[in-house]
Amino acid sequence: MDVVDRLPQTRDRGIYLKQQLNDKLIERRQDINKYGDDLPEVCDWKWGAHLKRLALSAVFAASKSLSRVKHGMRLLGTQNK
Repeated sequence: MDVVDRLPQTRDRGIYLKQQLNDKLIERRQDINKYGDDLPEVCDWKWGAHLKRLALSAVFAASKSLSRVKHGMRLLGTQNK
């Protein structure tokens, strides 16, 4: 929800989205308290192929950035040994 606050272009839609998210969190909490399990839409959720690709590319980009940082630290002689 912090993202909504940090994006000024969301304006009124952001307020509505935050309310929907809060309502869903309350619904989840109540469902867990009542049934001891999360909502089916959460429990039964599966990664779609496009989401898997997106997640993998994000992980790859992050690891590539980390490798560059480590390489730079080695060049500067600041890496922990």
